[in-house]
Amino acid sequence: MSGDRTPDTRPAPPRFRKWAFWLGAVAALYVIYLLAGFYLAPGLIKSQATQWVNTNLNKSLSLGEVRFNPFTLALDVNDIAIPGQNGPMVALGHLRIGFSLLSIFQEAYRFTELRLDRPFVQAVIRPDGSLNLIELVPPSRPDSGPAPALRFDLLSVDQGRVLFSNQSLAARPQETLAPINFVLRDFRTKASQGGEFTLDARSQRNEAFSWRGTLSMAPIASRGRFIVSALQIDTIAKFLNQALPVALVGGQTSISGQYDFAYDPAGLRLNLAVPNMAFSNLAIDGRDLLHGTIAIANANLNIGHFGFAGGARNAAINSVNF
Repeated sequence: MSGDRTPDTRPAPPRFRKWAFWLGAVAALYVIYLLAGFYLAPGLIKSQATQWVNTNLNKSLSLGEVRFNPFTLALDVNDIAIPGQNGPMVALGHLRIGFSLLSIFQEAYRFTELRLDRPFVQAVIRPDGSLNLIELVPPSRPDSGPAPALRFDLLSVDQGRVLFSNQSLAARPQETLAPINFVLRDFRTKASQGGEFTLDARSQRNEAFSWRGTLSMAPIASRGRFIVSALQIDTIAKFLNQALPVALVGGQTSISGQYDFAYDPAGLRLNLAVPNMAFSNLAIDGRDLLHGTIAIANANLNIGHFGFAGGARNAAINSVNF
């Protein structure tokens, strides 16, 4: 029929075929990137991390499930542990790292988050006085060059636990600090701006430590306030009595204060104020120094200002009330 039209079988213009080819290539590369991110990256990360720890620390590393999201550049790792003599030296229930791809074009590599959930540290002072955690410090490499600048939007520790023991003392005391919670926001390793942080820790005996402040690395500086609540005197005694001329027997103390610390080419600077250091039911055995026992029902010590700068010291105690 005269009204029928013959289909247009002419080949597509060369320009269209060129664009179709490049679009197809980009799509194929993107699919390969996604497949590699979801399926190949976890195994590669696990093998490289294990090899690095073995080569640089001469230790084994155990890792649980490793997941990498190529869309968000987020890495999740479960059940991380480096063994020690008695159980793990350090362990981590879950690690999450988020990275901003655009930061590779900026002055600092930016991590949107670094979360450590349920970390565990077993810190031991050995009989010879050495600290076991020194084994986790890799050897320095003089040809490694300067470290890159880093920025952390959020660095957090949740439900941490530290087991500390001192085997160099005859009694071999140990203490557990848990839970430990720490949050640091907008922290930069090579900037004068200070990131704000909070640290809260509690012992099994309900002794509490709270720390609020700012921290910067260029120069190294920090300022803030701290509170120690219901610290049992015998907790201090377990670790210090052997080195003291008297023996701390019992009681408890609470301390609150503010500080301003800096370390730069000009030297070390510290300003400290402790407006309240309270003791209750304090008992001290004088040993051979005092030949008797001292009991103090309540005592309050106020340090108005303590300053330190380089070699010059300046300290003042405003009041001591018993």
